[in-house]
Amino acid sequence: MGLPRGIAARLLVVQLAVLLLVAVVATAALWADSRQRAEQAAADRSLAVATTVADSPRVAEGLASADPTAALLDYSLDVTRDTGVDFVTIMDRDTVRVTHPDPDEIGRRYLGTTGPALAGRSMTETFTGTLGPSVRAVVPVRDADGGIVGLVAAGVTVDRVTEVLGARLPGLVGTVGALALLVAAGAVLLSRSLERTTWGLGPEEMARMLAYYESVLHSVGEGIVLVDRDRRLVLHNDQAAELLELELDPATGPVEVSALGLPPAIERLLVEGTTADEVVHLPSGRVLVVTQRPALPTGRTGSAARLGTVTTLRDRTEILRLSGELATLRTLSDAMRAQTHEFANRLHTIVSLIELERPREALALAASELETDRRASEGGLAADADPVVRALVCGKTAQAAE
Repeated sequence: MGLPRGIAARLLVVQLAVLLLVAVVATAALWADSRQRAEQAAADRSLAVATTVADSPRVAEGLASADPTAALLDYSLDVTRDTGVDFVTIMDRDTVRVTHPDPDEIGRRYLGTTGPALAGRSMTETFTGTLGPSVRAVVPVRDADGGIVGLVAAGVTVDRVTEVLGARLPGLVGTVGALALLVAAGAVLLSRSLERTTWGLGPEEMARMLAYYESVLHSVGEGIVLVDRDRRLVLHNDQAAELLELELDPATGPVEVSALGLPPAIERLLVEGTTADEVVHLPSGRVLVVTQRPALPTGRTGSAARLGTVTTLRDRTEILRLSGELATLRTLSDAMRAQTHEFANRLHTIVSLIELERPREALALAASELETDRRASEGGLAADADPVVRALVCGKTAQAAE
């Protein structure tokens, strides 16, 4: 089963997987730390108990008595019960036990490290003895002269330490679980927000859509300009750059409209962001038809959803030039038709005068018509006047004469 399609869903799955891994690692780390702290606490308590017992004058006196066990056994058991440790063992200088929770172990050698204590230094260790693995402390017992006359060992079994940790485990797991749920809830909310922002599209779909948009944007024949709500130019195509004479590096990011040096009318339209329908502008000798609409996401309406404005620019300069030339040709055609009709009338009149044997009048009529045609062709304009204007005037003159 593959990853979800949407980028938001994929991100949520990755976040939850990472969260689960972090929760497991955090629980293990906290458990290890708690165990270390519990063992250290057990070692500190064992050392404190052993030191207190070893410093008691009763212990040194008991070890020097004829029957150390009878003198010290009840005392060691009372201390064990009152201090919460699992055992307090008193031994002589030869590490032979004189007290022990298990009577069968009395008279046997102590199992564990005693060298540092016999050298006069207190020590702690974790060792497996007659009661199983335990965290223990061994402290020397000194007489009034400072000589070492015995040792005291006190300890807490590892099982008891584990039992204490087990009691803490539900709280530890609950704390980590609560934090994990809180983070998971935040991840879900973030995922939903991201899904709304990306419209539920995956990375491949977004890349494909961007490629399509880029190709369409730069292939249309109209100029397209997108201005955001802060009146900054955020997007434009090549045609818009040509029509507005923009020289912008795409890597510079959004640019204030007022800093583009646009013609005042177009700049005002872009800054105000008002709706415009087929408005004609004449910048730099061009004829631009401008349309401007609010830029809204698909399926959303209202000013709150408005991203800015999208403006289209259509260059009508060439079309208007061709339209003018076509109108001129039509005018000339009409003029030629009128002149042809007029010429036929004149010719018919001259022929009639000749048939009536009135050649002088026919010649005078022909000469007068030539002068009239010359004046009509000039149209009252200078010889270097615009040819299109002269053609238009001549055509209209011919139509009027007809």
